[in-house]
Amino acid sequence: MNDNENKTNAPIKLLPCPICNGDAHIFWDVDTDEPEAIAWHRAECRIKRCVSTSNFTTPEQAAEVWNTRNEADALRAEVEGLLDIVRNLVDDDQCEYDHNGWCQAHHLANVNDQKYTCYNAKALAAIKPNAGEEGTE
Repeated sequence: MNDNENKTNAPIKLLPCPICNGDAHIFWDVDTDEPEAIAWHRAECRIKRCVSTSNFTTPEQAAEVWNTRNEADALRAEVEGLLDIVRNLVDDDQCEYDHNGWCQAHHLANVNDQKYTCYNAKALAAIKPNAGEEGTE
């Protein structure tokens, strides 16, 4: 069976990926561990495999779920992807500010004589509430 086709060979239309706007396709596999082989279908991003649906017994079910996903789910997935990036960029080093307001651990400069919270501390606080704020006034 070709991608995006059902048993009658009629094309199944899929919306683009909600994360990267790439093409989507129906992926299928056969579970041979069951007494009778069961084919499982899911819709997924063809480009980056950003997201996919759960497994369904028909490609039409997978397509329906893929095409009716709501915008909030897409935004949640995008936010989680961005949080993963932030988690990989921040470190747990404690911010230490000198008398000029510079973070010595992350080298954030004082701008216009204003004290700023280090960007690393802000990012750390976003992913781990109550963390990274020591040393600020």
